[in-house]
Amino acid sequence: MATTSFLAAALDGDPSSDSDYVAGDDVSSSESSSAGSGLEDEPKSDDEYVTQNTKVVQLVNYACCAKRCIFGRTEEMDLFISSLDEMSKELRHACILTSLSISISMGRKRKSRSKGVRARYAYVMPYLGAVCKQAFEACFEISNGSLNKLRKQVSTSIVPKKHGNLFNQNAKAIDYDALREWLTATATNIGAPLSVRRKSRTKDDDGVVHVQYRTDTVYVLPSTMTYEKLHAEYLAHLGPHPTRVPSEKSFRQFIKSSCPHLRMAADAKHSSKKKPPL
Repeated sequence: MATTSFLAAALDGDPSSDSDYVAGDDVSSSESSSAGSGLEDEPKSDDEYVTQNTKVVQLVNYACCAKRCIFGRTEEMDLFISSLDEMSKELRHACILTSLSISISMGRKRKSRSKGVRARYAYVMPYLGAVCKQAFEACFEISNGSLNKLRKQVSTSIVPKKHGNLFNQNAKAIDYDALREWLTATATNIGAPLSVRRKSRTKDDDGVVHVQYRTDTVYVLPSTMTYEKLHAEYLAHLGPHPTRVPSEKSFRQFIKSSCPHLRMAADAKHSSKKKPPL
């Protein structure tokens, strides 16, 4: 009977049948294991990135598109804006062109019903990766028109164009000294010399104005010669392959401003009617 009761207890899983079984130890171990598993299952909460830059806060909350591609990306935006603020104007321009060159390489083409194949740009920015067009313009602070011009420029070169304090490059390439020499020789050959009286005023340190008169020789071109004909003769003088020539408007302005010894017949008649003879 004792053997039968022992086997029944063993089959039923009664813990009292095992001499080494301790109920308290199992309960405490199970509780500790469950507590430990509970700690492991809880995700570790990282501290959110906080910035004091109001520009970054405005950009990460900007509803640029339906996907809101830059929403909540505070750390990446802070790195980008901090780097952008330290750049000069030329470096910022180069950064935009470099980003656009990468965007062109990642662009996709899709078919349109009415306009054939259209290219779609996947705009890429430093630290932020792929963004929409509105986010690209807002982060770099450029307009839609400027972005279109930069996209056309980056298709040929990513070198920023130089601006400011460069003078007029087209006018700088024109040899105005040679033009002045040709005008002087032409006026001497076909013009009629005319003595004119010029008046000049100078003011000394005491504020007294002194008036001086001098007589200069001016060459008046024939009445058949006009600015258009004179410009055509100059182009013929340069030959079929000139480097750069002034336009007719620039040619006329140069004669009036830089050639006081040369006058057209129409201008001379007009000035004689305005000023009474002395």
